[in-house]
Amino acid sequence: MEQKILLFIIGSNNFMAEMLLEVFRSCDEVEVAGVAKNSMEALDLIKDTNPHIILFDFNEPDEEEIKTLTKSLKLQYAGRPVIVVLSDQSTGWRAKNSVTQDIAGYLVKPIDKNMLLVRIKQIYYEEYINKRTAFLHNSDIAKKISAATAEFLYSYGILSRFRGYKYIKEAMFYIVNDPRSYRPFRKFLYPLIAEQFGTTPQKVETAIRNAIESVWKKSACSDGSAAGSNNILKMFGKKPTNTQFIYTMANHIRSKLNI
Repeated sequence: MEQKILLFIIGSNNFMAEMLLEVFRSCDEVEVAGVAKNSMEALDLIKDTNPHIILFDFNEPDEEEIKTLTKSLKLQYAGRPVIVVLSDQSTGWRAKNSVTQDIAGYLVKPIDKNMLLVRIKQIYYEEYINKRTAFLHNSDIAKKISAATAEFLYSYGILSRFRGYKYIKEAMFYIVNDPRSYRPFRKFLYPLIAEQFGTTPQKVETAIRNAIESVWKKSACSDGSAAGSNNILKMFGKKPTNTQFIYTMANHIRSKLNI
C-alpha cells in the first residue's frame, strides 16, 4: 500500500482509546491521525488531519451524536472521511437502525485486534480503492473529464505544447473523483502522476507551475485575451499556486459534469 490509511478515533472511554491506539500502532499500514472525546471536539481536528476513516467508539446509546457528525461531514466534505462505528451488541442495533445509510461499517465489541485491522483495511479498500478504480475506468466519464479539462485549459491559454498540460489533465482524473485523498500534492498526487509518465514528482510539479506562470505573465502583460475567452488574471486576482489552480479546475469540471 503506497499510502497509509489515516484513521481518526472518537471515544469518551480513555481506556478503550488507548487500547485502540496500541492496536493501530502495531500496523504499518495504518496511522492514527487524531483522537477526540466527542464529535464536536473532533470536527476541527478532522479538518486539519484529513483522515480516511473515523472510528467511532460508541459506548453510550446516543444516536443523535452520530447523526450530528454525519450531517456536519456531509456539509463540509465530499466523500471523505467515512465513519465506522464500534459498539457493543446492546447499543449497536440502535445506532445501525438510525443512520444506516451514512455509516461505512459496524464492528461489534469485543473484537479481536487482528479482525479489527482486517475490517478497517477492507473498508478502506472498498471506499477508496475499489470505488475510485471503477470511476476512473468508466470510459464515458473519463472522456467527459478529458474533454472538459481540455476546454478549460484552452480557455485560459494553457495549450498542449506546455509540458505541464498533460500532467494537469492527468491530475483531473484523480481530483475530480476524490478532492481530498491526494493532499498534500507533493506527497501523493505528484508521485502518482510521475509514475504514470515515467518521470519524477519534482518535474511534474515544476512543469505544472511553469504552465501556470507562463499564461499568468502573458495575461498580466496583454490586454487580457488568452487563447480563449477567459482570463486567468480575472479568475484568481493573484497568481495561483498549483493546488489552487487544480482545485479550481476540478470544481469547475465537477459542476459542469454534475459529478
